[in-house]
Amino acid sequence: MTSKLTQLYLSKWNLLSSSLKALKVNSLYIFKPTNPLLLTVNNDYLDADIKIMIFGQETNSWFNKFNSVEELQNAYKNFFLEKNYKKRGGQFWNGTNQLVSLISNEFPNKKVSFIWNNIIKIGKYNKKNKPPEYIQEVETKYFNVVSKEIEILNPDIIVFFSGPYYDNILKSKLSRCVFKKIQSNIPCRQLAKINYDNFSNCYRTYHPNYLYRSKKLNSFFHIIVKDLKSNATF
Repeated sequence: MTSKLTQLYLSKWNLLSSSLKALKVNSLYIFKPTNPLLLTVNNDYLDADIKIMIFGQETNSWFNKFNSVEELQNAYKNFFLEKNYKKRGGQFWNGTNQLVSLISNEFPNKKVSFIWNNIIKIGKYNKKNKPPEYIQEVETKYFNVVSKEIEILNPDIIVFFSGPYYDNILKSKLSRCVFKKIQSNIPCRQLAKINYDNFSNCYRTYHPNYLYRSKKLNSFFHIIVKDLKSNATF
């Protein structure tokens, strides 16, 4: 899987690099792009019975200078696969770990592992929230890789912690995806199940930070796990 990811990124790299560097050196563009988030996997994921892909929104900074594919995959390995993200804390990781624990407890005879991704692969450097349109346009034109990453990593469960304000971006990256209610009394903008290709366990809800503040995290996570349990084929 890692070699396929590397090949995917390398196939995009030259045009992406030149386009991002042009934004970085042009003073007309106030907000500068981050390095793209490049994934890699370890044996925990490869050997898992239940593979989960968790999507956040975007990185606000992801290493300073523009790095190579190898360096950025190593950065992902050092930060995520070696679990250095735990040193940072934060509600995203707390929420992610809580959901993964609930799934593990529901399927005690299965080995569960998760991989982290972002729906926006290139954020704006040292700033929060979505990058400006000119950065998103570069990603769309030269680094539209999310659907291919999903295809390569083939997760059993996909969870988007992106919230409703990223739905247009999500839909642009996963063509033909359809949102539907998972529970009749909960609007799709709060919690939705997504029909996408052959992935039957795909969900979108708010970022864990909002779920904690709105006191919806426990109830929404249990709804997701209940739905998984009723439809599980793993």
